[in-house]
Amino acid sequence: MMAELIMKLRRASSTRPFFQDRVVGVADASRAATYTALSFPACYVCFLSEDADAQSPGANENQQRVTQRWGVIVGLEATNDIRGQDPTQQIDSVRVALFRALYNWAPNFNPDPFTRLQYRYGNLWYDGCKLLDVNRAVTYWLFTFGTFYWVCSAEGEEEEQFDPLPDYKGFNIHIDWKKPHDPGEPPSEEYDPRRGPAPWPTGPEGRIEQEIRYDQVNNEDPPRRN
Repeated sequence: MMAELIMKLRRASSTRPFFQDRVVGVADASRAATYTALSFPACYVCFLSEDADAQSPGANENQQRVTQRWGVIVGLEATNDIRGQDPTQQIDSVRVALFRALYNWAPNFNPDPFTRLQYRYGNLWYDGCKLLDVNRAVTYWLFTFGTFYWVCSAEGEEEEQFDPLPDYKGFNIHIDWKKPHDPGEPPSEEYDPRRGPAPWPTGPEGRIEQEIRYDQVNNEDPPRRN
């Protein structure tokens, strides 16, 4: 994701005239103030955080939404104004340029431009701005953008835990209808402490009235009722 953000800021029509190729990645937001190889204005992209929603208890499989936050740090020269008023007045125009480049954008991870788009992340949203650092030469502003992606069981380990299982051959369903038992046949003698001894006036009374059986031959075979 960092590489896609860097290339987007370098190529977007709203940010390229401002930053040109002075867009790089840093491991931490604090590294921007110590990296002096770029002239200003300059832009630094860094990873800020990642949070995953709690997995729902009792779910048959794992599925979680993961929220990521990325920082776009803008360094503005303040040599001629050590109070920082001039670079601070540029923040509104910088924000507009960043919005036009990143807001509501999602990177396409498919290397072939002539095939279907492949998205791994949701559209970026804006999460705020703050003054990161200031000195006699430069002011650094941190713009935060958020995005999300989904992770599910298909992306985790699934081979070893299912290897011992036999091949799927079909299923049987035994149905005890919730209706009075057939007066021509004796009811089930199974005792239910919640309802008392059989016979019961309404079902299910413990007798299987219907069975559905499905043998896996191909995907077109319908279930058979017995």
